[in-house]
Amino acid sequence: MISLTINGVAYQLEVEPDTPLLYVLRNDIGLNGAKFGCGLGQCGACTVLLDDKPVYACLLPIAALQGRKVRTLEGLGKDGKPGPLSQAFEAEQAAQCGYCIAGMIVRAQALLEANNRPTEAELRVEPEGLSDGSGPPGPTFFRQLLKINGREPREKDKKDRSACLDPNPLTPEPIAFLLPSRREGYTFTAKGSGKGKDARTLLIEYERRASKKPELIEDPRGREDCFDLSTPLSVKGRVVIDKDSYDVLRVEEHLAGLEELRTTRTQQRKYNFSPWITVDRIDVTTRYKIVSFKDPDETFLLPESIDTLEMYRGELLSHRTRQEFTNYRRFVTGGRLVK
Repeated sequence: MISLTINGVAYQLEVEPDTPLLYVLRNDIGLNGAKFGCGLGQCGACTVLLDDKPVYACLLPIAALQGRKVRTLEGLGKDGKPGPLSQAFEAEQAAQCGYCIAGMIVRAQALLEANNRPTEAELRVEPEGLSDGSGPPGPTFFRQLLKINGREPREKDKKDRSACLDPNPLTPEPIAFLLPSRREGYTFTAKGSGKGKDARTLLIEYERRASKKPELIEDPRGREDCFDLSTPLSVKGRVVIDKDSYDVLRVEEHLAGLEELRTTRTQQRKYNFSPWITVDRIDVTTRYKIVSFKDPDETFLLPESIDTLEMYRGELLSHRTRQEFTNYRRFVTGGRLVK
């Protein structure tokens, strides 16, 4: 007997333990939103939400779902009517073949629900790294979390699964890789002037190849259901520079190609992961602006925003995040004479 909740309704199911969830949904419960496509966890037509995370129902044995909560396409609406996201897909005629659209909607729902944790942090930019030597050398960002959803952070927030998308508290400044001491592993190519809206710019393209095959690892900070990579992926990008001032306007970076992450046997058993997870996209755009200060008069090139889009084919959660930087203040640590 397997007990689980599907679309808010509790079920007691007498089925073979190795029966895939997809067959139970369609044959035993009559929920036909999830479709059988490839049967390999690749096409996504059978996607459902398991404890609010997108999974492939064709790969999940029902025995692994004891006490869990499942939502299907039907569960995104109310009273037999399509949910808001389904209605938006219909209004915009966003279907492709029509067969796999249910999986697209369910995964998009997970994406929207994952980005519901607005945070506010104080950012300190250290031009020479942290004074105690604990961080990376060169320009460094140190973030102190001030608010989550408009309130002060609580201890349990540190372990919350949604914290996986919070920016790391200690990172190199985004364009630190342009410094001579940080260019190892990068190749740069001058591409001349930009076009269209970038007509008044100069372009420099770059590429960084991964030193070894990346592996999926559990979060170093111990947060449940959070994951990281053992080594950075191979990327390509370009630096957009103002033609007159030679200031960096923005940096655009994306994957050099599709990446396959192999999961361990332990991860497959513990998290119901597929043997392979495909990384479809990781796009990062960093925009810069000139910030001026008075007494003494100085100007600095500082980040204005960082937009990130990560898309995975598999059990990892695709997501979009945006960081905005405002209200810069300067602290002068050396003594100076004021008249």
